[in-house]
Amino acid sequence: MEKTGTKLGTAAIAALAILESLYWKGFSCELTMLAAGVDSLSNKDGSFHTFFFPPECDNENWNFYSGEALLFWPSMMTQGEFAPLMARCTAAFLHYPARHRLSRYPAFVPWHTQACVSLFAQTAWREPAEFALEMCDWLLPMQQMGWLTGGFAGAFLRTFTPGIRSSPCGIHGVYLEELTDALTLVRKLGDTARTIAYSQAINRGLCSLRQL
Repeated sequence: MEKTGTKLGTAAIAALAILESLYWKGFSCELTMLAAGVDSLSNKDGSFHTFFFPPECDNENWNFYSGEALLFWPSMMTQGEFAPLMARCTAAFLHYPARHRLSRYPAFVPWHTQACVSLFAQTAWREPAEFALEMCDWLLPMQQMGWLTGGFAGAFLRTFTPGIRSSPCGIHGVYLEELTDALTLVRKLGDTARTIAYSQAINRGLCSLRQL
């Protein structure tokens, strides 16, 4: 039987979709409830529960559901009536780097990078920006290179590396979204080497998408 439930990531993305709409004020009631739902799953140590229900699924998919929630929170800072407390954002952004470093997984990188870049843009807090660059630098060698990879050239896979789980091909686009945000960041920081590296990776990734 297919596993179903109500998830942190789903609530965060739904809320973010409303927030980014030109007509979000018409959905302020729904946004308030979704924001409250995301907030209710956050813990004092900065971690998130990942499922509203069923409880036995809690902590599944923490790698990317937490990133989706953290991408939503800085966006909420532009809307005072719904904004989370900065202390809660800080606790969450301090919690997940340590957890990721203990067990790195490529699918963690896209949402958390976008969240870190967004928080830096809102607050100028340097630590999330530095972690975003750390994640992107770690991810870049996973991009498939050269003619030997065939149709996978430019895709982000790490199939044969011991200790690193492979990412599903279906999230290739979100890697490019992440690198685009990171490219914007390094241009602002005046980091020429990373600007070149990230630009090249994006171009290779777009070539891969065109070949699909």
